[in-house]
Amino acid sequence: MHIAISFKSTKFDVSKERTNPINPIFGESLLKWFKSEIEPDFDVTEPDAEDWGWYSYIDWKGRQYILGASTYFEEGNDPKSELEWVLQIDKSRTFI
Repeated sequence: MHIAISFKSTKFDVSKERTNPINPIFGESLLKWFKSEIEPDFDVTEPDAEDWGWYSYIDWKGRQYILGASTYFEEGNDPKSELEWVLQIDKSRTFI
């Protein structure tokens, strides 16, 4: 099952994110915050870039899930403004 949660927030500062080398999409700051809030109870990988945003993996109850995060922000916009974020949660599956 694929879950997408959309929300608006000023909590995450995209101006402090690393540059996404694939596509200029932000989302790393949301995943870093998420990781800091739930560790050490859950194992979450460091965020990495993808063409649609940023992702991390989380292990929960013996299963692996991918967390995806993205927001739209253009150069020159105020990084402290309220941005619309999308957090996606998807269970990793195999063909077997």
